[in-house]
Amino acid sequence: MPLIGPVSSIDGLYVCTAMNSGGVTYSAAAGHMIADFISEADPRFDTSAFVPERFGDRAKDLAWLQREISAVVSRGYQQTNL
Repeated sequence: MPLIGPVSSIDGLYVCTAMNSGGVTYSAAAGHMIADFISEADPRFDTSAFVPERFGDRAKDLAWLQREISAVVSRGYQQTNL
């Protein structure tokens, strides 16, 4: 799932990333989400699946990141081709 929304530890920073090849698919929703966040409007839909901080402190663990990044490609291949 992409990372879309404000980064709570850095005031004014919003991210919209990690879409890989799904960028075109996510583009309309991602644009709406970022617009809602920036304008402080009520979200048009549940955005909790895209929260940048959803990984918590694990995202600071380099070994965990390396394992997960490598596994993403494998999981995607398995889901598509098996």
